[in-house]
Amino acid sequence: MTKKQFKHSFFRGLGSAIIVLEKCVDKNQYRDIVLYACLNNTTYDMQCEGERGLYLFHAIELLEDMDIFERSIIERFKNVRHDYWLFDQLTSLLFLFAKKGSEKAQKALYEKYELLLHKIEEMRNIPSMYEESDMFEGLSVWLTALNGFDAFKKIISDYGRNIAKGKSDFFAFDWFYANAQNKFGKKRIGKYLQKEAEKSVEVKAFYESVQIIDNWIYKQLPRPTLEDVIQNAYKVKYRSRGTAMQFARNASEDELKKLAEMALSESNLNIKADLLWAFRRTKYKFSDEILQDLGRSENEDIRDTAYYIMGQTPSEKMHEAALSIISDGNELENGIKLLCRNFKKEDEKILFESIKKVRVSKRSLWHGAYMAIETAFDKGSWKPQTEILKYIYENTLCPCCRWRIVKLMNQHKVLTKQILNECLFDSNNDIRVFAARKLKSHVGVRQ
Repeated sequence: MTKKQFKHSFFRGLGSAIIVLEKCVDKNQYRDIVLYACLNNTTYDMQCEGERGLYLFHAIELLEDMDIFERSIIERFKNVRHDYWLFDQLTSLLFLFAKKGSEKAQKALYEKYELLLHKIEEMRNIPSMYEESDMFEGLSVWLTALNGFDAFKKIISDYGRNIAKGKSDFFAFDWFYANAQNKFGKKRIGKYLQKEAEKSVEVKAFYESVQIIDNWIYKQLPRPTLEDVIQNAYKVKYRSRGTAMQFARNASEDELKKLAEMALSESNLNIKADLLWAFRRTKYKFSDEILQDLGRSENEDIRDTAYYIMGQTPSEKMHEAALSIISDGNELENGIKLLCRNFKKEDEKILFESIKKVRVSKRSLWHGAYMAIETAFDKGSWKPQTEILKYIYENTLCPCCRWRIVKLMNQHKVLTKQILNECLFDSNNDIRVFAARKLKSHVGVRQ
């Protein structure tokens, strides 16, 4: 595997890159790529995917140069300031080093903990505080995973001290509390807090805040009116879309008709896009002519919504329109999405050739087109005539989507033993578990 191919696979979190490291004689050629991925966030969407600590740590172990990697990661960890997702990845790596017995990693984690604790004690209602507060909470969760209930006891005392002094708001750390309940058990947590609250001012402050959370009642907001939708659309771009969809969910046919008329007559394209957004989850019928006209709008959001609505009602006319759009090439991604909604088995070769033309990068509009392939293949179990599923498996930047593609490959009987062996080392845990189960059972596994 060339360095370019390795980078392609490793940055996507594919198990094939790990297998190369296992078998390769000259591992050093890939060292810089692995180090870069450890020190930078190379994921497509870490919030959705989760950190890649285990995947990256496996690669580090195979390179057999733990000290160099650990020093670099600690240095980066000390200096990261305003990137929560990178911070979480670095924390996960140091957690794994510490689990292996590294005192340097454990020291770095606790030094950062004390630094962040001091910062959030000193700062109040400062924008940068919120990101560092998130880092502190995330680090606290990792420390309870590393050092168990002893870490939990120290952390709640520190949290409680801030709360007691009026310098911290427990509600910022409700995830830590919920995680601890899952980790150690609600009863154990409850008994400990109740008992220690009688002895410690800090724990008492934490416990009283916990009780607020435990007794919190979420009030359901009233259903927005058509007037609410219109008013919000004129305020801030995008903010009104949730209101519009909530309104449309239970709107009458007459209400939807009024909203549609207002959207179509609106001259401000950004507002028009927000109003039309409501129809992405309704069965309201626009004419094909109106939708195709919207699909030619100069506004990208309007075009995307128009194509989305077109795909909600498959028809021969929409099938022909999709083929025409793909042939034209100007709206390739939207054409692919529309064709997938109107998919026929004989479209597979056209779809494969089209998807190969879609440029895949963090900034390009590939994701919707790749996800649409799932729509085309989610029913039935025919034998594909192309390698379209394997192509997407190897090229998607999103491991969550890759997991769904792996299931489709299994459904369509194209999941080979080679791919399953790669999947054992994938960055996505669901894929790893699935592959282990399939290989153990040998059911439906192609050689």
